[in-house]
Amino acid sequence: MSVITLLTDFGRQDSFTAQMKGVILTINSACRIIDITHEIDSFNIKKAAITLGFCYKYFPTGTINVAVVDPGVGSNRRGIVAAAGGYYFVGPDNGIFSYIYQDCKDEVSVYHLTNNEIFLSNDSSTFHGRDVFAPVAAHLSKGFPIDKLGIKINDYIKINIPKPQINKEIIKGEILYIDHFGNAITNIEGKYIPKKATVTFNGMDIKIINYYGQADSDTPYAPYALINSSGLLELFIKNGQFAQEYLITEGQPVEIAKEFIPYHVQL
Repeated sequence: MSVITLLTDFGRQDSFTAQMKGVILTINSACRIIDITHEIDSFNIKKAAITLGFCYKYFPTGTINVAVVDPGVGSNRRGIVAAAGGYYFVGPDNGIFSYIYQDCKDEVSVYHLTNNEIFLSNDSSTFHGRDVFAPVAAHLSKGFPIDKLGIKINDYIKINIPKPQINKEIIKGEILYIDHFGNAITNIEGKYIPKKATVTFNGMDIKIINYYGQADSDTPYAPYALINSSGLLELFIKNGQFAQEYLITEGQPVEIAKEFIPYHVQL
């Protein structure tokens, strides 16, 4: 059974995602549709790219991922389908698959969607998720050849998904993502962190622990750090919103001075 995932900024109030699912199931009623999330902040392409990058590998090889955060819909921005790392990705050419391009590197092939016969006949200028990307994904799930969907391109759009800068003395990273719980996920991988390292935040030493349960319930709002399930350094407080309590926003710098071991989260 083919698997198609959906990731959008449509929210749950309107029928947009249901319309996309209806189109897909009309073309291939045997496929399985999985919602990754429809709660991406409106128009936040970077957050969509990171969210998809965090989870696509946990689906079966061959999964078709449809991502629609598309502030440029109706303009001359292209619709694309990409094959990368054994998976497929369908959506606008606005950088939404940048994490995938970075992750898969030489395993990426991207096609500009030009086969109008695949699109819905009432193709609108405001809802390519339903009229273009959903039917493309559905036909792919039935074995339609990717190279028959459009023209191969090399100038597809990429946005910057920051990587940490690492040298002998310091690691410079940043807050990459703030999750639903207010935890601040950095772009620093745990494998780069020295053993017994200490996090320093606003002059406070922050203990690195192994799992959430080790955080002390008797010290509310005390910050902690750990390596999360994605292998990235995460800053949090127990039973609270770290980002809200410490006014953290995405993109703020995080540093590890290797010689002295501490982290510095600069506000």
